[in-house]
Amino acid sequence: LGDSVEDVEYHAFADCTNLKYVTTGASKRLFLRFAVFSNCNSITSVTFGTLNSIWFGSGELANLKKMENVTFRKNVNVSFIPFKEYQCIGHGWQGGPCGCIQGYGNGLSDTESPFYSCKPCPLGQYQAAVSTNPCTRCREASYAASKGKASCTLCRAGSYSQVNGSTSADDCKLCNIGEYSASPGSTECKACPPGSKCGMKGMRDYEDCPMGTYSPEANQTACIVCPPGRYADRRGAAACSPCEPGKYNANNGSVSSSACIMCKAGSYAPQEGSQECQLCGKDTYTAVDGVHTKCTECVSGKTATRTGSTDCTEIKEECPPG
Repeated sequence: LGDSVEDVEYHAFADCTNLKYVTTGASKRLFLRFAVFSNCNSITSVTFGTLNSIWFGSGELANLKKMENVTFRKNVNVSFIPFKEYQCIGHGWQGGPCGCIQGYGNGLSDTESPFYSCKPCPLGQYQAAVSTNPCTRCREASYAASKGKASCTLCRAGSYSQVNGSTSADDCKLCNIGEYSASPGSTECKACPPGSKCGMKGMRDYEDCPMGTYSPEANQTACIVCPPGRYADRRGAAACSPCEPGKYNANNGSVSSSACIMCKAGSYAPQEGSQECQLCGKDTYTAVDGVHTKCTECVSGKTATRTGSTDCTEIKEECPPG
């Protein structure tokens, strides 16, 4: 249709069979009056070259079995648009600018063209808003596994992906042991921090070490039981606390400082984190159970001849023979 054509009358292309191409010229406006394409079997392509405004009458596509490609000029105002792939801002006679509905984008290969044609977004792409732009590739850590998506599906928590334009959830890889991802749509997994463990693939969060255990470094898959002389009285410990000097603890996996016991009489613990108390040496002693960090020396004239003494005895002087 030439540039001067502004009116396409009633049933102009009605009852057509396998109509290939219809192109309107660059007129300022175009009126399509009632059932222009009604009862057509198939139309391959319709291009509306109109510059300013297009008005569709009623029943334009009545009983139309197939129309493969519809192309409009960008920024043209359209009233009563009958094509489901398109959405216009204005309503009624005034009309307004149009674009492709969510999940559809401009399918023309020449993105600089003043025209656009709405097609379902292909796999791995999406269109979130009404637009004349092409569909957008799914960003990292998301995918579109079917056509016509208004948004991409995020990789679930516990997985990650660095693939752009992904078409499948298979591109979302599980986090390795020692790592986790707490949020959907992660591009990388985080190291489980000290004081925690991540013992399985695909963890959404790390697990704090239970009381009586610890993990000193990141990326741990298991917690370590506190050794004798130490304890962990809270969850998530990166280190076990030592028993104070003068006390000892002979057990593994202690969960409280109460596991640290005072040294028995005759012994002492000079350092923190003792697994056992040491026996007092010669000429030293401790008289009672207590927090002993050292033994007391015997006073002059007294002695303790054995280790682990609890008191000192008088030194006996032997008389010389005769």
